[in-house]
Amino acid sequence: MRVSDSLAANWNHLWVASILLFKFMELTELLCLQGRFPTITLLVYSATFTLIVLSAAFVLDLAAMFQSVLHSKPGPVSPKTCKGGICWHNFPVVSD
Repeated sequence: MRVSDSLAANWNHLWVASILLFKFMELTELLCLQGRFPTITLLVYSATFTLIVLSAAFVLDLAAMFQSVLHSKPGPVSPKTCKGGICWHNFPVVSD
């Protein structure tokens, strides 16, 4: 989940970049924002684009995680050791 976590942490940079991209596309006439409120339309487009990118990154991270789980071989099960009512999994217990 490294990609989606880093994108989610920097979502505001992604949103600003998408606003700049759509504004550049509007200025070069690659995107025609018509209507009464072109600024609001630009913000809606950029927010939608940001959510789509975040969702796609999350789906790709989940697919990679499931693929690694499916192809991993189970290791040996380590016994748990308990001392004083506290059970330690995979940690050696230091005796006094």
